[in-house]
Amino acid sequence: MVAIKTITIMMILASSQAYAMQKLEDEALSSATGQDGITITLDSDIEMNRFMWIDNDGLQPIEGNNYNIDTPSKGVVSIGNETNKLKISGGQTRIKIDSDGGSGLPFLNLNVQLPDDLSIETGGVYVSGRDSDDALIAETQILDNMVINLGGLEMNIQLGNAPQTDMMRIYGVINNGVRVSNFGVMSSDGAEDHYAFKTDEILIKDAGAGNSDLTFNGVGVSVVPSGLRITPSAGKQVDVAMQEFSLGGTTSSAVSSVGNVFISGLGLGGTTLTISGH
Repeated sequence: MVAIKTITIMMILASSQAYAMQKLEDEALSSATGQDGITITLDSDIEMNRFMWIDNDGLQPIEGNNYNIDTPSKGVVSIGNETNKLKISGGQTRIKIDSDGGSGLPFLNLNVQLPDDLSIETGGVYVSGRDSDDALIAETQILDNMVINLGGLEMNIQLGNAPQTDMMRIYGVINNGVRVSNFGVMSSDGAEDHYAFKTDEILIKDAGAGNSDLTFNGVGVSVVPSGLRITPSAGKQVDVAMQEFSLGGTTSSAVSSVGNVFISGLGLGGTTLTISGH
């Protein structure tokens, strides 16, 4: 279910006489610049039962190793379910749309501005199989119901051609960094009250004692023949903090607390992440 409170579409036309179908000379057109385009404003909360990815052929052998799976079968990863729904909330999202001739390399430009207080609640992450009727079977939770707080980012997407070099460039500042609350990875024994590890909060921010925000100065995202390529800003460094990191179960008798874990000056500049299918 998607509940959108308000959708406002504004089409800003090149001339104040838009309704009069009259010929405009080149001189008149040359003065009507920077006025045309489409702006879509979303003031919304989004809620859905599930977001699913289906691996139709299951786990095939990797370099000759079948990892104890003699007969691979269809598998499903689900985010959220009917009782723990995936929710996205926050302020106003604005999308500005323009097309450009690009000096012979035309492109569609989509500029997306996220709200400052964007929050995502995953509702939990699950794995399951599917039967012959495509119903989910043996659903098992692998990640806790997390809350991810971020916002204030601007994404500029160019389709067709990309004079900005990458298909998507990401800019902006996330105030007080990216925060992920209630991050927990379930163990493989299937017990409902057990974890491989858990932390109350993960904070990612710019490196340095005097910094509290996380800045994005042109992170690049491109589609390449091998898949989706993500390139952080040159020289980018971050600090990572994990509060109340623990191993074992969630009951008081089973918890083995490690304490707080910090990573300072993690260098991401020069790193390239490529995501591809296999």
